[in-house]
Amino acid sequence: MKKLLDCIVCVFAAVVAAGAEVNVGDWALGGVATVRCDSPGGWKLTAAAVPSGEEGVSLVRVSAKSESPAKKPVFSVKVRIPGGEARTLWRPELGCRKFDRAGVMPYESHARFKSCAAQWMPLYSFLDAEDRSVLTLAASESRGRVVFRGGVEEGPNTLVAEFTFNTMDCEEPADGFEVTVRYDTRRLAADRALPAAAAWLRAADPAPERPVPAAAFEPVWSSWCAYHSYLNDEIVEREAAVARSLGLNWIILDDGWQVPEGLSFCDGENLPSPRYSKDFAAHVRRLHDAGTKVVLWYPVTLVTDNAPNIADYDGQMLYRRSWGPQIWDPRFPARRAFFHGRIAAAMRDWKVDGLKLDFVDSWGLDFDTMRLPDVSGGIGARDVRDLMPAVVKTMTEAREIVSGARPDALIEFRQCYVGPVMLKCCTQMRVQDCPGSLAEMRYGIANLRLTCGPNAVHSDPIQWARDATAEQVAESVLASIFGIGQYSVQLTAAPAGQLAVLKHWVAFTRAHSQALYRGDFRVQGLSSDALVLVGESADERIVGAYKPGFVADCGSPDRRVFVLNCTGTPRVAVRFAAAAKGVVYGPDGARRGDVDIPAGLAEIQVPRGGFVEVGR
Repeated sequence: MKKLLDCIVCVFAAVVAAGAEVNVGDWALGGVATVRCDSPGGWKLTAAAVPSGEEGVSLVRVSAKSESPAKKPVFSVKVRIPGGEARTLWRPELGCRKFDRAGVMPYESHARFKSCAAQWMPLYSFLDAEDRSVLTLAASESRGRVVFRGGVEEGPNTLVAEFTFNTMDCEEPADGFEVTVRYDTRRLAADRALPAAAAWLRAADPAPERPVPAAAFEPVWSSWCAYHSYLNDEIVEREAAVARSLGLNWIILDDGWQVPEGLSFCDGENLPSPRYSKDFAAHVRRLHDAGTKVVLWYPVTLVTDNAPNIADYDGQMLYRRSWGPQIWDPRFPARRAFFHGRIAAAMRDWKVDGLKLDFVDSWGLDFDTMRLPDVSGGIGARDVRDLMPAVVKTMTEAREIVSGARPDALIEFRQCYVGPVMLKCCTQMRVQDCPGSLAEMRYGIANLRLTCGPNAVHSDPIQWARDATAEQVAESVLASIFGIGQYSVQLTAAPAGQLAVLKHWVAFTRAHSQALYRGDFRVQGLSSDALVLVGESADERIVGAYKPGFVADCGSPDRRVFVLNCTGTPRVAVRFAAAAKGVVYGPDGARRGDVDIPAGLAEIQVPRGGFVEVGR
C-alpha cells in the first residue's frame, strides 16, 4: 500500500484543458489522480506530480498563469482508490456538537466539507479499523474557501477524495497562483499521520511563527459557566482570591464586563459597563496586585441591534446570525480600525494580560446562505475585495497590536478557526462549546492536540453540579486533563470537598505538565471518540482511560506510569508489557492502597476519578 503514489512522481506537467480531466498519475491497486477545470477562461493551468522527499508521501501541484489579472478559475483535484481497509473519515470538525460524530464513513455524494481562513482546515484522513491512515490528504490553500468531497462511492466501494478551489465569487483578480495537495499513504497511526500533515500545512502558510509563552500552559478560572454575564468586579475579585488559593493565578473574564446585566454577546461599543465596574482599570490593577493575571473576552465579529454605535455599521454588515447579532464586514478599513483601536486600548489603558478573541468563525460560516454584497461594479469604501484576505488582515494585525503592547500576552481562539494562519495569530486554542459533555471535551482536546502544533490547547470551561461528589468533580477534570483546564464554577460557593479535589488535580497538572502538555501525545481509539489518551516525557507516562472495558495500553513500566480512571466505574482494563506494582489513589489524591499488576491484560480496581501510580 505504501507504493500507492510512488509511480506518479515521474509524470511530466500536463496542461489542463477546459472540461477535461487530466490524469496526473495511475496509482497501484487501480487508483487514479485527476485535475479538472471546466472554465479556465484566459488561464493556463498545468498539473504535475512532484517529489516530496518522503517515502510514501506524494504531492500534486497545480500552477496557473493569466496574461492579465482575472478571477481565479474553479478547479478540482481528485483521487479515487479502492476502499480496501478504510473504515472512517477523520476531519477537523468531528466531535463538535453541530456536526456528526467519529467512526463513520460518509457517502461521497452527500459529503461536502468546507474550510477557509476563518473555519477548519483542509486536512482529512481515511482510517482503518486500527486507526491507521489509509490515506491522509491536505491542501496548501488553507486561507481561501476550499470544498472537500470525501467518502465511499456507491457500487464499486471506491474512496473518493476531491478538493475544489476558488469557489468564492468575490476573490481578488490575480495573474498567477499555485496549489499543492499532499497525499500520505504510509499507514501511520492516525496520531502520527495527522500531526505530520498539520505541520506541512502550517509550513505552507506564509505567516510568520511566533513563540508561545509559557503562560499559555497555565490553568485558569473562567467566569463564563460560573456566572454568564451576571457578574461584577466584586464578584470576580472574590472568585479570583479563591482561585489563587487553589493554584489558579489566571482568570478569563468572559462576557458581561461590557454589557448591561444579562445581555450577552456584545453591544458594539465594547467598553466597560458601569454596571460591572465604576473603574475598570482600577479593577484590573487590584487583581494584578493580588497576583491574578487577566485575559479579557472580546466578541470580534458581533454587533447587536441595540448597540449605541449601530449607525456606524450601516451598509457594512455581512449577514445576521440566526440568534440575533449581525456580523460586520472586515473588508471595510473603518470597521477594522474600530476593532483594532478597541483591543489596543484594552492592552494600553486597562493593562490586561491577554485577550480571548471570540466568534471569528462567524466570518466563515454559512457560505451557502451568506450573500456577500455585490462588488462586481467596484468595491466602494472597501479596501479589499475578497473576504478571506480581509479576515487574515484583521487577525494578523490584531496579533501585532497585542504582541506589540506586550510580547508575552495571551491570545485565545476557539475551535472552529483552527487553520494554520489562525494558529499563528494565537497562543492557545480552546475546545468548541461542549458544556457537561465529557466525551466531546476529551475528543475535542485530542483533535486539537493532533493538529495545533506548538500552540497550547485549552478545555472548554469545566463545570459540575453544586452537589457533585468528589468522584464526579474528578471525572470532569480528567476529561480535560490533556488540555489546559479552564475551571468555571462558583468557587466561593463550592463545598470544601470539591475545592480539595480541584486543588489536588491543579497541583497534579502542574507537577506533570511536561508529560501532559509538552511531551509525546498519543491517542488510542481515535475513531471511537478517543478512548485512551497518553502523554509521555522522558521520565513518566500518563495514561487516561475513558471507556469501561476498553484496554488502555500502558506500555512498559520503565518509568513512572500514572493510569487515570475516567471510565465512570471503579475498574480499569490495562495492558502492561511487564509485571508492576502500583499505588492506588482516590479522586482527592489520598492514598487508598497498593496493587499488583500482572504482565499482559488485567483489570485493576481504581476508585472513580482516582489513579494508579506505577514505579514510584
